[in-house]
Formats: sequence, C-alpha cells, structure tokens
Amino acid sequence: DEAKLTRAFLDWVEIMEGQKRFAAIDRADFIVFAAGLVLRELIKQAPAREISGLTQLIETETNAGTLEIVRFWPEGFLYTNYCVSVISAIHEQEFGTTPGIDKCADDLRTWWSYRENVTEMPAYAVAFLDRFLGAEPNWITPDRAQSRQAMQRALVSSRASDALRQL
Repeated sequence: DEAKLTRAFLDWVEIMEGQKRFAAIDRADFIVFAAGLVLRELIKQAPAREISGLTQLIETETNAGTLEIVRFWPEGFLYTNYCVSVISAIHEQEFGTTPGIDKCADDLRTWWSYRENVTEMPAYAVAFLDRFLGAEPNWITPDRAQSRQAMQRALVSSRASDALRQL
C-alpha cells in the first residue's frame, strides 16, 4: 500500500528531526537506531501484506530455519530484513564493516515474542532490531536515542574528555 508506505517514511522523517543531533555522538549506533525507527513505523503503518505463495516455498539448506519465520510473519520478516540490509549497506559504505546477526534472529520463539510485543508497543521494534544485531536492547525507552547504551557511553566519554581538557 503506497499510501501507508509513504506515511511510514514521512512519520519517520518527522521523528528523526527531533533526534538527529545524536548522529554526531555515535554515528554507527545512530544508524542502527534510525533503522529501528523505520522498522517501528513500517510495523505501525503495515504497508505490506502477504497475498499468496508462501505455502509453496521449499526449505533448502540455505533457508533452513528462516522459512518458518517467513511463514509465521512474512510482513515482519520483510520489514526487519529491509532494515538490516540498509544498516549493512550504510555500515559497509561508511565504516568498511557490517554488523553481525545474532543467532536469536533465527529463533522462531524470538519472532513470536517480537510480533506479540510490537503489536502492543511498536517502539519495541527498535529494541528487537538491536537484539538481532547483537546489541543490548533498551526495553524501557527504546525509541529515544539518548537512552541507548552506546549514546550514554559516548556522552560520558565526551564529558570526561571535556573535563580533562579543562585541567
């Protein structure tokens, strides 16, 4: 649904305006955070829907485990895979590396929890994306950049550097 997809990205842009200053604090973490906010908006707006064909997919050695997740929640898998791909592309371009995917991303039980939790609180999409990428999620305020562990560490380090410069 193009209207819902447009709404998701316009809402994301509006949200990012209030948080973009954190990109200067820890750019690598901010990229993951920004993608998490995209994921939240995609889940909220639900622009995609499965129409047919998933029952005909054949499990292979390459997609073993993933196929059951795709069948369980095709839209969530699509949105999440899109965001992980964007993060990987940007990290590769800017830092020459890509973040690893945690083994929990292949666990259907995690996806059950993911789907159930984001239905109740879409902001949890940010936390689950962090978890899939091997970071420690912020379950209390996942959609606030200043609450992220990486941002807090960078801010503390920055304050310490400022204090040392003043000595």
